[in-house]
Parts: sequence; C-alpha cells; structure tokens
Amino acid sequence: MLKKIIIFSLLINLIGYTQLTAEDTKDMSVYQTDKHKNQNGYHNLNKPVLFYQGEMIKIDFKILKEELGLTKKQVKKISSKYNKYTRKQLKVKEKIVGKKVKLSRLMMNGYYENYDFDDTINTIFSKKKKMFRNSVLFIKEIEDKLKKEQIVLFRQLVPELYNPAL
Repeated sequence: MLKKIIIFSLLINLIGYTQLTAEDTKDMSVYQTDKHKNQNGYHNLNKPVLFYQGEMIKIDFKILKEELGLTKKQVKKISSKYNKYTRKQLKVKEKIVGKKVKLSRLMMNGYYENYDFDDTINTIFSKKKKMFRNSVLFIKEIEDKLKKEQIVLFRQLVPELYNPAL
C-alpha cells in the first residue's frame, strides 16, 4: 500500500513537473519585456529563472539566452548542469514524499512515540535543506559558465536567489 501511495504521489509530482517543462515550448510572442512587470522589473510568468517553493529551480532557456546574450556553448553547458541538477532534486523530492506519507500515517495512528515524529520530521527538513543546498550550488555552477557582465545581469534577473527568505 505504501508503494502505491508513493508511486501515486510521484506521478502527481511528475505530471506537475512535465507541465512546467512544457512551458518551455510556448511561443516567444508570449514573452513581454515592457508590460506587466513586477516590482523586480520582470513578468512573473516569463522570468528566465524561477525558484519554486524554495525547492526547485526552473529555467526557461529561451528567455535566459535572450536576456544574458548567452552563446550556444554556454546554453549547452548550463543545460547539461540543469539536467543533472533536476535529476538530483527529483530523487531527493521522492524521498521527501515518502517521509510525508509516513508522517501522515503516524498522524492517523492511535498509538505513537514522540521519537517517531521527531525522526520523520527531522528527515523531511534535512532533505529540504539538501534541496536548498543543491539549488545554491547549482546557481554558483551557472555563474561559473557566465562572463562577468552576464553575472551582473543574471543577479539582477533573480535577486531572490541571492537574498533568500529562509
């Protein structure tokens, strides 16, 4: 039963993830540079880099390439790093989903031990910490592939990554 719940949860997450990646194929005419900008100066739906729920970074390479003036070689290197990062994050997220299911079961039990809750909650937040760390390291890997001028522009595009709300 636990395997079925975990698989179901993973399928839901995967469906959500594929919808996010499907946004990459949208027509560029949707991207607006002057209209509907937020306080940071960029349209929320069409930002080149988004940091979802402090866990996963989503990159729209078309917009990022346009905004930073990336070369094909840079896009290829960043894309390769992004694919590795995404696989790593999904593996950690899978473990979090399993622990959340375990926590739900503990909540339903009539008999429980405090250490069961502590252990499960500590594991969940440890995995979330790992995801955040992976995201920070990934951003630094992106910066390693950029020129100095591009780094300045990149930091202006995604200030929330450099001043995170923890």
